[in-house]
Amino acid sequence: PVGLAPELIPTQAASTQGDVVLRANFGDRAVEGNIINRRISETPGGVVINLPSLVLINTQITEGGTFSGTGFPANRVTGTSIGSSAGIFGGIGATEVAGAIKLNEFDGPGNPLGLTNESETGIFVLDR
Repeated sequence: PVGLAPELIPTQAASTQGDVVLRANFGDRAVEGNIINRRISETPGGVVINLPSLVLINTQITEGGTFSGTGFPANRVTGTSIGSSAGIFGGIGATEVAGAIKLNEFDGPGNPLGLTNESETGIFVLDR
């Protein structure tokens, strides 16, 4: 209701979608990537909210085929991380990769979309 104190408003879950692009260099044992076309697609009234793209910072691939690193908004390659990512390569010749991201904010430092106290958890599964 109008006038309800913000701390009394329950949180709301929504679906966030995007496209993951990873670049792996097995010679250097490094992986980096981007999450583009991010959007919140399940909102009251069906409004789609576009979110900034993310840069998954170059990180090392372990002997076991795993990796973990941090993420930044695409327009801030240097600066404050807004989350983390991790994954594992699998299949013969490492032809598949599965991973997850955990963000402590949707829209980047300074809350340019006016969102506060948000968090995002996502998974991805890719093949070559």
